Amino acid sequence: MAPERWMPGVLLRGRIELFEWAQDNPGACVFIGSVKTIRAKGGFSYADNEHAAAFLTFLKEAICPFVTVVHLAHDGTKAHRAGGAAA
Repeated sequence: MAPERWMPGVLLRGRIELFEWAQDNPGACVFIGSVKTIRAKGGFSYADNEHAAAFLTFLKEAICPFVTVVHLAHDGTKAHRAGGAAA
């Protein structure tokens, strides 16, 4: 059973919860609205590629072996668009 409007965030506790949920729900699908939104809840700057890359690496290496992760992203590098980390 998937959590409703769950925000795992970038904090260690949230990552552990997501990892445990992924192990308990193999084959499930996780939709993430944006790394910016998740990282804002964890108190990190969304404009820093280092933090974004670290979180995406965590998803790829720790979560994706169990479940599918769909990450909805936008290109914040184009003129007249919201900015943010390009990772």
